Amino acid sequence: MNKSVLVFGYGSLMNPRSLALTLPGKRTVTPAVLQGYRRVCNVPVNGYAYLNLEACEGFSVEGVLVQVWQDELPALFKREEGYEFVNVTSAIEGIVSKTFAFIAKSGCREDLAVPRSYLQTCFAKMEPTKNEQTFLELRMPGGVYEDLDNPVYQNYVLD
Repeated sequence: MNKSVLVFGYGSLMNPRSLALTLPGKRTVTPAVLQGYRRVCNVPVNGYAYLNLEACEGFSVEGVLVQVWQDELPALFKREEGYEFVNVTSAIEGIVSKTFAFIAKSGCREDLAVPRSYLQTCFAKMEPTKNEQTFLELRMPGGVYEDLDNPVYQNYVLD
């Protein structure tokens, strides 16, 4: 029997077209809020910073819950290499199914810039007022690398 788990997406997995690059086909995706965390760009990948979650009292992260079948997990683990698969069920109100998020707990760096192509992919489907609030709360210690003329993010999708 092929069971499923819920994965809390807070970055590029929120974008249906980017998600489909790794997990093609129809799937259940629903909005959700993760309590007690905030987004930070501190995961190094190929010389750039990518999103992560850090525990932070009083903050919350809007994202999506993605239903992922167990036989699809290897493809997702490959995409999210360097992250740990962390159980966050208790931080999402109203969820009884086990829910996981990809969170890097080591190797984080705060001196790298985050590619604009990645940010655009992550937040393209977010409504404008939420998008603006997310950017105000987003910790990007290394700033933004302007790469839209030559995108460096491998799962970049233009919406």
